[in-house]
Amino acid sequence: MMHANESTQAWVSFLRKPVRSTGLALLSLTFLLVTTTAAGGQTHKQHPMCQAIAAGKIQASSGAQMWCFGPQLNGPNLPLHGLAILPLSGAGFTATNVDAASLAEDINGAGVRADGQSETSIAASGPYVVEAWNDSTGFLSPCPSPGYKEELTGFAFSSDGGETFTDLGGVPNINCANFKNDGDPSVQAYHIGGRTYFYIASLYPSVTGADVNNIAVTACQVIPGSPATLSCGQPIIAGTSSECFNAGTGCIVYSFLDKDFLSRKL
Repeated sequence: MMHANESTQAWVSFLRKPVRSTGLALLSLTFLLVTTTAAGGQTHKQHPMCQAIAAGKIQASSGAQMWCFGPQLNGPNLPLHGLAILPLSGAGFTATNVDAASLAEDINGAGVRADGQSETSIAASGPYVVEAWNDSTGFLSPCPSPGYKEELTGFAFSSDGGETFTDLGGVPNINCANFKNDGDPSVQAYHIGGRTYFYIASLYPSVTGADVNNIAVTACQVIPGSPATLSCGQPIIAGTSSECFNAGTGCIVYSFLDKDFLSRKL
């Protein structure tokens, strides 16, 4: 690990390099900056890298911007570097974090617990929020399982702006004997004609050894009520790829779809 003064020298050197070399340098040196953040919320606005960010000459990760300028405000019409400081306690926060995943759901049909959620994605439209994640319960649950617990993509729904969530288990999939939602979710919201929809993309590979990998999208509609609920359809394959291309000489091309990301046209 480099010391703080060494990272400063590295950044000064980096800023003088041609543009083509900035990508790799930015990734590696951002880590160094985060690991050398001073205690007590100290910022480093005068650092050459921080001045370059403030001037719009370079872009940097959220971690690097926090190292430069402190915790960042969240909202519209704010500069990229967010020079204003958000209090770490008191009036700066209006609510506490809540759990979207329920511990009661992380148990398979045999009573075996599989704690662990990761790689979350979240989207909101008005008071409605959907969050999805990699759900380790799917590793221990057979196909089919109640609540689609065999799926490795779990999700939850909120109708009160994220104050509370209902864990809905796994993303629906009646075809789990052939394909399985395999995590890495991406969630997107869409509101049109007075109706609210959420879309959940996920890895959706074959589980039969067919060497086929897919990206699937699950479409869900908010059903208004007291409380509102979320109704989801079955996975729709949006992309597919063969993991092994056999031209008579064995596997010569390996292709694996990964890290799907949804977006919509504004």
